[in-house]
Amino acid sequence: MSKKKVLIIAASPRRNGGSAALARKIAQGVRSSGAGVETVFLQSLDVSWCKACEKCHRKGAPGCATDDDMTALYPKIREADAFVFASPIYFFTMSAQLKTFIDRCYAVYDPDSGKSPFFGKPFALAFAYGADDPLDAGCINALRPFQDGFERYLEARLAGLVYGNTDACKKDPDLASAAFDLGAKLANA
Repeated sequence: MSKKKVLIIAASPRRNGGSAALARKIAQGVRSSGAGVETVFLQSLDVSWCKACEKCHRKGAPGCATDDDMTALYPKIREADAFVFASPIYFFTMSAQLKTFIDRCYAVYDPDSGKSPFFGKPFALAFAYGADDPLDAGCINALRPFQDGFERYLEARLAGLVYGNTDACKKDPDLASAAFDLGAKLANA
């Protein structure tokens, strides 16, 4: 039996920021359960926005018509058994990097079958914010696109989420433990 693969999409411009700290703990939890894990840092990639050209959905199209670093991510998305989306909360929602990534995943959606590489697969969320309260920070706004888009539309399964103030994400042992446990849960989901 092949080892389960978990793909972490780290969507912060800071490799040592709060959401990145949560992503590292989740990765440790994944590895502790014997699954494989790869973290992709979007800030180091050239990923343009979706241009809504619809070329990706023409018969025989190999994928997105935009040739940038997202092209190399499509096989990783297709091969993954589970996903983690880690983002800071910027202006009351997910980072622009993560939103751009999600928009570009439109190219791997098959409108004829209604399926995508996310169909039926578990995913987890990790959010960090600067405020003291997740509601005041807009954390709930970042959750909603995943509830609507990933759970309802793509029929992926939310395995869980961890979130906290940026300082807590880096220093709170209880939050670190929750992130580790979420990684282990995701590896076994």
